Amino acid sequence: GRHTHFQSSLSLVMSRQPSTSQATSSTDLWKIAQYQVSKDKTKEPDERTVLFVGSENGGKSSVIQHFLNRDTSTKPTVALEYTYGRKEREHDVVKDIAHMWELGGGTELANLVEVPITAQTIKSLSVVLVLDLGKPEGMWNIATTLLDAVSIRIKKVMDDLSRRDSKLPSYLQKKARARFGEDHPDKDMVRPLPVPLLILGTKYDEFQMLESEPRKMMCRALRFLAHMHGAILMFTSQKESNLMGRCRAQLAHFAFKLPFHVKTPYFDHSKPMMVPVGADTLTGIGAPPQSSAVSARTPMDLWKGAYEQMFPKSEKTMKGEESVDPGRDPEYAERAVDTKYEKKLLELEKFQKQVERRARENR
Repeated sequence: GRHTHFQSSLSLVMSRQPSTSQATSSTDLWKIAQYQVSKDKTKEPDERTVLFVGSENGGKSSVIQHFLNRDTSTKPTVALEYTYGRKEREHDVVKDIAHMWELGGGTELANLVEVPITAQTIKSLSVVLVLDLGKPEGMWNIATTLLDAVSIRIKKVMDDLSRRDSKLPSYLQKKARARFGEDHPDKDMVRPLPVPLLILGTKYDEFQMLESEPRKMMCRALRFLAHMHGAILMFTSQKESNLMGRCRAQLAHFAFKLPFHVKTPYFDHSKPMMVPVGADTLTGIGAPPQSSAVSARTPMDLWKGAYEQMFPKSEKTMKGEESVDPGRDPEYAERAVDTKYEKKLLELEKFQKQVERRARENR
């Protein structure tokens, strides 16, 4: 508590004093200790933001709950949900805060990323793209749509900051290049996201049930996406505690800057992927298999064509009927709640229209 901290401050200051006759008097030591404690009280908590986007029912909420040590059962996220975590600093009274945002609905509400990605949050922002490895069909589209939405919003925020002569955009770009590696052979080919990015493949236990070739294709395609965006690639499963532990350590690094180092990257499609930023190469990933995507003009298009040839989108995915709105599920029917829910939906619709109008005005 406060008293313990005060005592430790005092003993720390006393231990630094010279053992000569000119040593500072006990009164002065007491003043120094009081000053140290009052200085600590004015310390600001470190606030960081982590944004989770990704596959619908892909396990985003479960990953967040596990990270925050909460056992509550999760329900589908309707739009954009917020929670937070706090952590005491070692030998300190200050508690650092991690703001956790979760975008629900897969790609349906991608424009809502503008709520957590702002000029105030961008310096301490990290993004987690959660992909359901048990549903390879449509995964490429989900990943690229959400990565594009995040990239566009970050660019807009950074452009606005640059117009105000802020040095933050160039600082973030420099940090992103440093994370990837200034001497990396692919440095001129990739465009790292200016903020830390984790591509998290969930339901690894379901992924293992797939045939070898589909698994190999998914791994190579995800390695390519992660590499091109300067991301970490990691596979996890709720059923494997060692993988969840690794995931939790990575999130703790994003949320509270706790150290996390990967000694051995895993590129083998028969093992859970773990590829740190800049550990891969385009040569190591290799070219995509030949596909009928004749109009492909970029490596991204070639990979999209090859991936979607092996995993054609189902009609369900094409029509966007995958998303079942939990707010309309009769299982959760409650009159008072439903009335509020309908009101919130109208507010959300109004908000979305405002967002779209602002986007058009800023073009």
